[in-house]
Amino acid sequence: MLMHFPPQLPDRMERFYVQYIEDWALCNGLCMRDIDNSHAVHAPVTMFPTPFSKSGFEEALRIQCAFNELYFHAATHEEWLLGHLEEAAKHDDFTAKLIQIHKAAKAGQTQRLTGGLWRSDYIVNGSRTSLEGRQVKQVEFNTVSVSFGALASKVADMHEFLSHASRSWTGHGEVPRNTALKDLARGLANMHAGYKVAEIQHRQATHQTSTSAIEDEDDASIMDDPVVLFIVQPDETNVMDQRLIEFELVKEHDIVSYRISLAEVPDFVVRTNDNRLLHNPSGREIAVVYYRAGYAPSDYPTDVEWNAREMLESSHAVNCPSTLTQLAGAKKIQQVLTDRSVLTKIAPSLSSDTVDRLMKTFVKIYPMDDSPEGEQGRYYALREPDHFVLKPQREGGGNNIYGEDIPEFLQSIPTESWAAYILMELIEPPKITNRILRAGKLQSGRVVNELGVFGTVMWDRDHNELLMNEQAGWLLRTKLQDSHEGGVAAGFGCLDSIQLMGPLKDDN
Repeated sequence: MLMHFPPQLPDRMERFYVQYIEDWALCNGLCMRDIDNSHAVHAPVTMFPTPFSKSGFEEALRIQCAFNELYFHAATHEEWLLGHLEEAAKHDDFTAKLIQIHKAAKAGQTQRLTGGLWRSDYIVNGSRTSLEGRQVKQVEFNTVSVSFGALASKVADMHEFLSHASRSWTGHGEVPRNTALKDLARGLANMHAGYKVAEIQHRQATHQTSTSAIEDEDDASIMDDPVVLFIVQPDETNVMDQRLIEFELVKEHDIVSYRISLAEVPDFVVRTNDNRLLHNPSGREIAVVYYRAGYAPSDYPTDVEWNAREMLESSHAVNCPSTLTQLAGAKKIQQVLTDRSVLTKIAPSLSSDTVDRLMKTFVKIYPMDDSPEGEQGRYYALREPDHFVLKPQREGGGNNIYGEDIPEFLQSIPTESWAAYILMELIEPPKITNRILRAGKLQSGRVVNELGVFGTVMWDRDHNELLMNEQAGWLLRTKLQDSHEGGVAAGFGCLDSIQLMGPLKDDN
């Protein structure tokens, strides 16, 4: 049964809303480039903010720092991490190549700091018609190229504005502020500052003096002006989401950024004899390499891209993320960490109460290898697939296999390749409708919402010391229920914001 949502508007008011959304988006940077990259269009968005469990939303925000800490531990337990990915790497060339890059770059690394902008994704789960009291269940944890934080902040602002602009609909619940843009930029700024502090300490030690080594004029110019390097995809359509972070870095932190693709690294990045990176032609030192690409095989069409990743990885810059940290976000690692005994062994610093809260967000995830748990996963995948989704070790939309399609897919690939996948229990979302505006056209129907909570982290890998651990805003993506995938950039979903709700009445 559908809830009393969204409001039913007369045609004239609906046209008013559509025009407002399109104009507000274009005026405020809630945009993407069109498919041929020729001009900007409004990002796909919902007409109204979607009702969402207040308790579920607040718990997802509260628990983000615990997830940050958990995956920090996973990324710093190198032997454990690579051991669990060994079998998947035998059948997944991309995972194997990332491991190869990590091992090749490790010997030359001189930077002790590493960082991450992460996101934990959830769907509200349960069969009750009331939203309140439902638990959020984790869909996945992303450690590389998390997107739409900047545009998500804009959507919340837009919906808040519309609630004041129209008297026909003033909202049914609080639309919470979203600080993801500011928080993510601050995370990168903290990595930038960490690089500078580490350099000051290094130079002081080298000069063996209590006086700061940056008193030298040349040193001062280097330390005052390092930059952030964005690694992006060629012909990126989601450029505004990235540019907004770049502009925020300049506006609030006086930090300049440059953006290039992996293929452009040889032309625009120079590595010095002491392993530092300089941007060409500006000559400015690169403090942080921030990846908004590099998460999928399509980002590495030739050896040029792989060689560039290895060079950046082995340099003195802070990588956000390192390849090892990227690998910590593999679906296999997510599956392993749903075992309480494994979780507590890897992250002993987490309290028992915190572990309980983490465990409540998990659904059942099975391996697809030949272990006893894998045999159970294979049984469900072939005999009872309707309640499951099959996932590879991939980021980005369009990779998952759902329900009745699973057996046919598995039978189309060698049995030994099944170990590269995990089988995850499907989450039952609330029954809600909304209206989606995409390319100026409205779509209506039952929708599924996925909440993402961002986190920013930085640690000293020489001492396994967590130096930054913050929750960094949120994202709500919405798709029509008949679409399996939810990626906005991949063309499946749209951007949304939240009305914090208690119990809602259904149609009866």
